[in-house]
Amino acid sequence: MHFSRLLSLLILPLLLWSKGILAGNKERILEKSERAFHLQQNYPDSSLKLARAFLVESEEIGFKKGIGDAYVRIGSILNLKGKNDSALFYLEQAFSIRQSLKDETGAASTLRLIGYVYGNTGKLDEAYSAFLKSIGLIEKTQDTALIVSNYLEMAHFLIDYQEIEKAKSIYDTALNLAIGINDSLILSYCYGGLGKYHISKQEHKKALEYYLKAADLKQNKFSKVELAGTYNNIAVCYDYLEQYVLAKTFYKKALKIYKSVDFKNDESMAFYNIGICFYNQNKMDSAIFYLNQSAKLDSALKDIESEATTYLDISDSYLSLGNYEKAYAFSEKYRILHDSLLNASKIQSIAEMQTKYETEKKVQRIELLNQKNKAQQAERNFMLAISVVLLLAFIALGIYFIQRNRIAKRNARIAQQEMEAVLDEQEIKTYNAMLEGQEEERMRIATDLHDRLGSMLSTIKLMFSSLEEKVDKAQTENESQYAKANDLLDQACTEVRSISHNLGTGMVANFGLSRAMEELCESIDQTGKVKCRFLAHNLADGYKLETEINLYRITQEALNNAIKHAKAKSISVQLNDLGEELSLQIEDDGAGFEIKKVKATEGMGLGNLEKRAKKIGGTLHLDSNPGRGTTIIVEVPLNTETA
Repeated sequence: MHFSRLLSLLILPLLLWSKGILAGNKERILEKSERAFHLQQNYPDSSLKLARAFLVESEEIGFKKGIGDAYVRIGSILNLKGKNDSALFYLEQAFSIRQSLKDETGAASTLRLIGYVYGNTGKLDEAYSAFLKSIGLIEKTQDTALIVSNYLEMAHFLIDYQEIEKAKSIYDTALNLAIGINDSLILSYCYGGLGKYHISKQEHKKALEYYLKAADLKQNKFSKVELAGTYNNIAVCYDYLEQYVLAKTFYKKALKIYKSVDFKNDESMAFYNIGICFYNQNKMDSAIFYLNQSAKLDSALKDIESEATTYLDISDSYLSLGNYEKAYAFSEKYRILHDSLLNASKIQSIAEMQTKYETEKKVQRIELLNQKNKAQQAERNFMLAISVVLLLAFIALGIYFIQRNRIAKRNARIAQQEMEAVLDEQEIKTYNAMLEGQEEERMRIATDLHDRLGSMLSTIKLMFSSLEEKVDKAQTENESQYAKANDLLDQACTEVRSISHNLGTGMVANFGLSRAMEELCESIDQTGKVKCRFLAHNLADGYKLETEINLYRITQEALNNAIKHAKAKSISVQLNDLGEELSLQIEDDGAGFEIKKVKATEGMGLGNLEKRAKKIGGTLHLDSNPGRGTTIIVEVPLNTETA
């Protein structure tokens, strides 16, 4: 009796200790499950590796929830990779486990994923049935927000598979439920869904209304990433409506958010979309600038397919400019990446066959024979691809010999350009000194006008005022001459102040760059001959005065060119703080010009614009064609700019 009690006293702490360890293990597994979920979209391979690891840990301790979570994550990633059969295998096991645990919410979400996999394989009836079962499970929870989310998922699926009017009915049902519970987040999702419906119907104005409503609800309340996605959808609508200035504005808003959260894939997409906007406006230099930014990110992300597509668009842009050498170079980059995609596709096909073999060999031994047949077909395709690559290699070799002489000449030109670059650097230093001298001289003249000539005119005005009492009231002619002289003195004082402000920092120093530019545009707009609009976004205080003055001078010069030379009727000036840089964009609908010809003659002060931009560490991009207006973009980095 005493021995049994002693044994119980020894075993009880051991049992409690083991339970504590088990609970700790389960908690760590759930943390890994959460981490795998967040990694899935941007780092699917890392997410898959982590899911396989906590699947093993869950099986070792018999943790069914962990096993179910692992199966869901593995199935989701295999679905993203296009391995539909394997994805279905894991998701069906996950659904069975979650049902046994009476986890209705988890089982419903698994059914939605199963529906998407059926959709990918063309089995639309099975997919629709899975979504209906999912909604049936969620309705048992009586959680209206979850029910609305499931309706939206089903409607999105139907849109993707062209069941558009069915989707509209479900979107309306979801919207009515969301209005009933007054949930802003769910309501914004409903508006986004209706926007997607109208996009599918090519009704872009109506889609734009819903996306703007969704953005208004999400502003300063919900996830930055969701807001960026809505901005992107708004930009797409403006893009289709050919309102490219507004489209670019919203693409840039989305781009700023993607940069802040380090979403490189979406950042690349935003750069690409801005480039295509410029391409559609036939502003090829600007298009090439943004498309190159997208290609750099795609290269870093190893997104070969997107990188190849972007290179093809850059090639088309250079072709439109008549730059056949660069057009060919980027076309070659596209070809090389496209060929590598073909090889990767074959490797993926072989890997998928191996996965199918590992997961189903115990059930269907005949699958082994099918895999061998597919492997033979893949080998034949591979040999065909090798033949095509060899043929292209022979063609490239022929082009190489043709281009060899051109390359030699180009190398000579590069050497000459390097020498010219050294001279240009010295010229920029000289020009900077000249600009500083000009600004100092402007300030000196402004001070002299204001302090010396201004004070003299003011003294004369006082003297005239004292004489006013002495003027003989009867002498009408003298009184008239006095009044005229007095008016002229008032005009002279006003003109001196105006010249003083224009020569000095004036409005910029006293009221800031944004207000000075707004005044400048308003003064042009008030003439009634030229429509001038100024837009500013996210501007802060504390920019260097030197930067503000030079941006103001650039704007003055550009507006003068647009009115005097281009005969523009409409001008848009945008000033945006994009976080890492200050962006000035000036667009007009004037006559435009050939950039090479104007640069050769140094007309219109283009050299001054470039040198002013370089003086403040910025870059100037110029895009113009005869009859298509002019776009000037100045970008000033803010990492070293702000005071």
